[in-house]
Amino acid sequence: NLQLISSYGGIKKGVDLGAVFIAKTRTDQLIKKTGIFYFFAGQIEHFKTECKNQKGRIITLSINYGNVFFPYFMSDFLYFGYADDLIKLFSQKLDERELISLSEGATRFECSSLMYPPEIYILRNYLLDIGLSCEITVKDYWSAVKKALISFDYKFVDLIWTKYDSLRNLSSFYGDYFEDDTILKVKTQNFDFVTWYLLYNGTIDYNEKYEEYLNVPFKK
Repeated sequence: NLQLISSYGGIKKGVDLGAVFIAKTRTDQLIKKTGIFYFFAGQIEHFKTECKNQKGRIITLSINYGNVFFPYFMSDFLYFGYADDLIKLFSQKLDERELISLSEGATRFECSSLMYPPEIYILRNYLLDIGLSCEITVKDYWSAVKKALISFDYKFVDLIWTKYDSLRNLSSFYGDYFEDDTILKVKTQNFDFVTWYLLYNGTIDYNEKYEEYLNVPFKK
């Protein structure tokens, strides 16, 4: 709720000042890549949205989550898009539920169904608002990402974030691989730009067996 209220306030101010595109970032992060927002605007113009209720795609950032088999769990560190779309993204109804606690061994499916992290709550509600089917399935998740988003990886924007011990292990920090990976968890396959583009152009094909990965524990 704090993110919804504060981000909406900042975006609304940008709209009032006549901004066409807006980037929602974090004040404890620094994006160093020169010209990156001009580049992002060009990508949105190039990759047209496939949603009639969206002016243009929204750009998100892939870090050590944004897993291709974890529905709607995309990083909320950075959103970039048309001002009209960013306003809609952060116009979601405040979450007035009681505090949610996940049970021991809760799966990705349970986590996404409850919209436990704010990333899922904000993104999934937005995608529903623009008319997409957003069942808790890999199939619907991939379809929404393919139609409405573009995802770039952490290193692409040269983002600096001096928080957590992961800085001492850059492979973990960037989400390239994890020391506790297993074949079952498929944890490192994230929506970086390469993966997003291969989904967008049809190189990656959906398979029903991918739904099995929703049963992977999110919380041990």
